[in-house]
Amino acid sequence: MKIRLNLLLALTLFLLSSCALREQQQSSQANSNSQEEICYQPPSLPQEANYLIDNQELEKLNIVKGQKIYAPLYSQLYRAGGMTILDLTGILTIHNTSNKHSIFITSVRYYDTSGQLVKDCLLDKALRLGPMANTEFGVSKKNRSGGSGANFVVEWVAEEEVKEPIVETIMITSAGNQGYSFLSTGRVMEELN
Repeated sequence: MKIRLNLLLALTLFLLSSCALREQQQSSQANSNSQEEICYQPPSLPQEANYLIDNQELEKLNIVKGQKIYAPLYSQLYRAGGMTILDLTGILTIHNTSNKHSIFITSVRYYDTSGQLVKDCLLDKALRLGPMANTEFGVSKKNRSGGSGANFVVEWVAEEEVKEPIVETIMITSAGNQGYSFLSTGRVMEELN
């Protein structure tokens, strides 16, 4: 009987240590892949009207209008009285509302809950967004670097007087047989005229 208990105890300790090691390996793998899971562009987007230009080309443009827009992205939800955390996939979407003129997205930055920059999505490029075109940037639900109060800051400019673009974040997830989805609208932080 004593031998069986010792074997059972040894087996339990082995399984617990194996699970802990597997979680540690998954966590380190998630951290190494985390930058790839931020600012990805979903493959289904048509890119014909959109293309990247470098900042030197952008400086040659005659800019007459622009804005800096704050868009909250809740990458985690708490449920069951805060006992359960649900990770969400977040999508930042930017719609050019002009049917005649292009706008240029000059900056898309992703910040965490404490306000620290996590990733600059465009780096030294600007994205030309053609008339009535849109673009999206995603944050995988596997990426927890933003925390529950993450956000994007988007900067855009235009060579013509245009209506401001629509900037929104869409968050989605599922747990069991329940799905969650909601939308948040960006707010202007600053005019860049």
